[in-house]
Amino acid sequence: MMTRCCLAAVLLNRYFEKFGKAIVAFSGGADSTAVLMLAAEYLGADNVVAVTMESPHIFWYQVENARKTASRLGVQWVSKKLNITDEFLENKPNRCYVCKREILKSITETAIEKGIEHIFDGTNIEDTKEYRPGMAALIEYGIVSPLLDNELGKEFVHKTIAPLIADGFVFPNDSCVATRINGIITKDRLRAVETAENGLRDEFDGIRMRLFDNPPRVLFKRPKALNAEQLRKLSTALKKAIP
Repeated sequence: MMTRCCLAAVLLNRYFEKFGKAIVAFSGGADSTAVLMLAAEYLGADNVVAVTMESPHIFWYQVENARKTASRLGVQWVSKKLNITDEFLENKPNRCYVCKREILKSITETAIEKGIEHIFDGTNIEDTKEYRPGMAALIEYGIVSPLLDNELGKEFVHKTIAPLIADGFVFPNDSCVATRINGIITKDRLRAVETAENGLRDEFDGIRMRLFDNPPRVLFKRPKALNAEQLRKLSTALKKAIP
C-alpha cells in the first residue's frame, strides 16, 4: 500500500511533468523556498531560475537569504531592482496589489527575455483563507502556484524545507517594511524602519517597529512575554530610532 508521502511524490511528479522550464518568483521565504526546491527536484536545477526583487521596502536580509538559498540548491539566481511607483508610495488599501503587480511585471519581462513560459510562486492553500489583494495580480499575469494547485499548505512547506533548516537556514515569516508605516511612504521612512529592526531581529522575533505611529511604538506579530531588561532595551532602541 502506497504511503501518503509516496502518493504525494507521485502526484507532484505528474503535476510537474507539464512544465519544461520555469522561473520562481523567489522572496526567500518558506513558501517560495518550498516551491523552488520542488521545481529543482522535478524539473532539474538547470531548468529553474529564481528571481528576487530588490527594493527599499524589501528587507535586505531577505534578499540575502534568497541568494544563499538559491546557491545551496544549485539554481541560477537573478536579482532585479523593483520600480517603486507613486501609487505604491501613497500607501492606499491596494498597496499590496500594486506591489505584486510591479513584481510580476518585472519577472514576466525576465521570463520573456529567457524564453521561459511558466512562472511559479509560493501561494499555498492556506493563503485563500484570508483576503490578500496581491492575489489578483497572480491571475492577471497567469502565475502558476504549485502549492495551491495541489492543495498544499504550511505543514507540507515545513516538511519540505526541513533539510535546509537542519543546515542552519532560517526562514522568518516577515512582511515587508512598508507594513510598518501609516500614511505616505518615503524611502527615508523605509530606511529608518529597516535600520531599527536590523539590530533587534535576532533577539525579538516578529518585531514591528512602528516609528511613525502617533505615538511611536513597538509591536510583535504574535504576543510576546518580555522581561524588564528587554523592555528597557526596546524603549531605548525606539527612542534612538525615532527620526
